[in-house]
Amino acid sequence: MAYKVIDFTERLGRPTSQELVLKCDSIVNNHCVRGESELMTSLCMLSYALQKIMQITQSEQETVRLVNETLDAHLPEDYIGEEGIYFTADFELDPEN
Repeated sequence: MAYKVIDFTERLGRPTSQELVLKCDSIVNNHCVRGESELMTSLCMLSYALQKIMQITQSEQETVRLVNETLDAHLPEDYIGEEGIYFTADFELDPEN
């Protein structure tokens, strides 16, 4: 009996946004089961995403533009918030305060 090696990546399609959302939900649920809060897990994922975007763009200004564009797409039109986003070197969130 001969076995055939198959490159399964050829059979995979492009990932969808829904697939990514399901994976993120799975991460959050898993961390909650293990005792971490949903908020802290989500903030950690957000922090990772911002760092990754900045690494990809190599530009703080481009990162801010992309984040603002994303927020504009998801916030209500009548939302009045901060004038901009600023990155600080040693940002630490204390969820208790």
